[in-house]
Amino acid sequence: MENSEISFVYMVKCEDGSLYTGITKDVKKRMGEHFFKTQKGAKYTKSRQVTEIMMVWEAASFSSAARLEYAIKRLARKDKLDLIKNPIEKLGILIPKLSEETYIPRTEYVMEISRLLEPLAD
Repeated sequence: MENSEISFVYMVKCEDGSLYTGITKDVKKRMGEHFFKTQKGAKYTKSRQVTEIMMVWEAASFSSAARLEYAIKRLARKDKLDLIKNPIEKLGILIPKLSEETYIPRTEYVMEISRLLEPLAD
């Protein structure tokens, strides 16, 4: 059975310049887990400080978001950067199997993570 809750796929940049792709139902909460290195944060980001949200896509379901996350993680770095620059146009080209599904770029999340979390730091 498919979970119909809206979910998000995100790409963040770490201090060392590496990119990390993940999935969440709550972007702000997940960024806090990565940024503050909580127990729930990803193993990858616990050893690297996340600095910037590069791109976020909204998906209609968790399973749909999981398919996009998996596809992005398999891309070469150059293709990931192309996808960040052109999040709508490149999606169907770089990941043709997903072109039938709808992923909405959510550019309002593209920012330094500390800026998104400012109210949490108070």
